Amino acid sequence: MEKVIIEGVVEHGRRLGRELGFPTANVAVPDSVAAEDGVYRSRAEVDGAVYDAMSNLGRNPSVGGTARRLETHIFGFRGALYGRMLRVELLEKIRDERRFDTLEELRAQIEKDKEYILKADKSFATPASVTVGVDETNTDDKVIALIDKVPSDGFGEYELELSSGMYIPEDNKKVKYKLDIVKKAVAQLELTVQAQNVQSGLTAKINNKLIAQVWGEEGKITTDNVKAYVDVSGLGAGTYNLPVKIEGENVSFAENYTIEVTVE
Repeated sequence: MEKVIIEGVVEHGRRLGRELGFPTANVAVPDSVAAEDGVYRSRAEVDGAVYDAMSNLGRNPSVGGTARRLETHIFGFRGALYGRMLRVELLEKIRDERRFDTLEELRAQIEKDKEYILKADKSFATPASVTVGVDETNTDDKVIALIDKVPSDGFGEYELELSSGMYIPEDNKKVKYKLDIVKKAVAQLELTVQAQNVQSGLTAKINNKLIAQVWGEEGKITTDNVKAYVDVSGLGAGTYNLPVKIEGENVSFAENYTIEVTVE
């Protein structure tokens, strides 16, 4: 499909996505955007960091929406986005927007959309591995670039789309590049969650293991390489529902997870 990029400041919405378990960043859609309404596999950029995402472009008829908006669920992102600039590239339309009779029907369809997107073939180059030479002059400068398709041997010429604040001298965007190609995959892991930064004299108990969908390099997403933890800094005795964080090389959660922790 023809490249479609939508940028805007994240606005407050109805919080329906959060209620359904898929919080979204909502952006008004300019009249100049001619893309068809529907659900898309997408890519979101926040402060120079790039994430896989799924987006709904349209009016959200299931809840009586009227204004055309872009609602994007960003896989692996944790943090507040209200008032911040968001850049979303629509990569592939996966279905039309339609009205669902119940929220449960909508939730079930979103789960199917997520499953399709997470299983989509994604060979990618990690931004830190992109080394470019300008006008056939080798350089060790590293440029963060968004690349849709690359040859299997990792060599060639490509017109790079640079992230905000990056540039190539002489405004020459046709460059030689060498890429470390990584096959990205998602795997379900059963993780033991550890508590970190427990105050002296207290203990933290986590009774349940976490079943999580984890992004990473294909073949390397294992419990040996992935660790999960919660930060209980400053927390006194009590029971808390805390966000789970992840440790490991080039890994991230496919969605946000929380777990119950008892400090005593």
